[in-house]
Amino acid sequence: MPEILPNLRSVVIAFVVAVLVAGIALRSWAASPLWLDEAQTVAISSLPLDQLFQALREDGSPPLYYLLLHAWMLAFGHGDLAVRGFSAIWSVATLPLLWLLVRRLSGSRSVGWIAVVLFAASPFAVRYATEARMYSFIVLLTVLGGFALASLRRPGPLPVLGVALVAGALALSHYWTLFLLMILGAGMLWLALRRRVGKLGGKRGDELGRAATKGLLGLALGAVPFLPWLPSFIHQLIHTGAPWANAAWFTSVGGTVDSWSGGGLPGQFLGFLYWAFAAIGFAGRVEDGRLVLGRPTGRVQVALVVFAFGPITLGVAASHVMSSAYADRYSAIGLVSFLILIAYGIAVLPRGLQYPLVCLVAVFGLLAGVTEISRDRTQAGQVAEVINEQGQPGDVVVVCPDQLGPGVRRLLPGDRFRQVAYPTFADPARVDWTDYEARNEAADPAAFADRMRRFAGDHTVWYAYADGYRTLKHECSELRSELQEQFGNSRTFVRERTSVLESETLVRFNARR
Repeated sequence: MPEILPNLRSVVIAFVVAVLVAGIALRSWAASPLWLDEAQTVAISSLPLDQLFQALREDGSPPLYYLLLHAWMLAFGHGDLAVRGFSAIWSVATLPLLWLLVRRLSGSRSVGWIAVVLFAASPFAVRYATEARMYSFIVLLTVLGGFALASLRRPGPLPVLGVALVAGALALSHYWTLFLLMILGAGMLWLALRRRVGKLGGKRGDELGRAATKGLLGLALGAVPFLPWLPSFIHQLIHTGAPWANAAWFTSVGGTVDSWSGGGLPGQFLGFLYWAFAAIGFAGRVEDGRLVLGRPTGRVQVALVVFAFGPITLGVAASHVMSSAYADRYSAIGLVSFLILIAYGIAVLPRGLQYPLVCLVAVFGLLAGVTEISRDRTQAGQVAEVINEQGQPGDVVVVCPDQLGPGVRRLLPGDRFRQVAYPTFADPARVDWTDYEARNEAADPAAFADRMRRFAGDHTVWYAYADGYRTLKHECSELRSELQEQFGNSRTFVRERTSVLESETLVRFNARR
């Protein structure tokens, strides 16, 4: 037995290292070109600062991540690898910080390592580490927020300042983090009031109430950096929203774990394991050698469930009331809490079961992660390749809807082609979401096609389009028919693949002679 344990320890260490290496490697590679959200983010972040803030008012996002990416691109360039590498850096930096946080919360090294392995092999974390968006940064901020909350029992002003800095950074990175801050503030207020009326008994309860009071002060201070942005936020709330999808509904909350577990068959198995170990982490304990599910006994586990699902539930409710959309990527605010809860669940089980189960979860996670990053996110690369090879200077490139524009425009830089978007006839480099639905409802495919005939002159028109977008429905196909009438013959070069997130068809219309 003494000889077996060192060997087992070596195997466990080798396995953890292998998962970390594989997880980091997956975070550094994605096969697909940038799709709409990424290309739009890079286009806005590339602007001079005096134009960047106005562009964000039209986009509907807060500014912090865009400012950081702006600085990053000044140093490392605008290429796909560079801008996605910015997200990968945040995700990799989360790994050691997560271990330290879980070690501090649980008092267990094994729970800490399990959580790190789960995060390293998380398909969701891998997916968004390869996307030029703010979600990896938000995940890191939630971990830093855990440190800030854990430090509130310490004396002095630094813990309050830590909460303020993280809260301010979250609010200025993505608006869905406001729901996380609301849940946190409500919990702190409840604890502070219970202390005030004497319902938090004992020295530990009194310390917890004092920490909650300090935390409320930190949240209040964290709102200060948001105040200069408040007019833009109000403008966005009224004029932008999320017009690209239908209003959120509560079924979205139930599907959150599916989004965390990734796609394909490995993701389905992983989702089942996630739910099982989360249930054990929340309500499981071992009695007389048997696993028993009952009333949760740990405050940490209850808090993890609240932070994993509470903000998402609140956000979906608000989105439904305001007829705004929800996307799976918004659930980044709850990912870390959920993975820590799973780590607690695996740690409840006997040591002999922990190792193979962590191995099983990690393998399924990595396989699902490979599935996530190997998927084509857009057909913009195919479209741009054809136009670059066969297009002539002065040719016109039209995209419908304008949501296809940023991805294609990024791959057709310079002034070789004249590029416009339906219905605005504007440069397709960015989508202006201001009063988007009303603008699209007023669009006229026939009038646009007539203008296009005069604009194109004796040059070829390349038309990239896709139907099914919420505010346009089948207008892009109608525009194709109108262009056919104006130009006559046409040829299809790229056909839409509906399995791709951002699919599109490319048609060439030869100029009338």
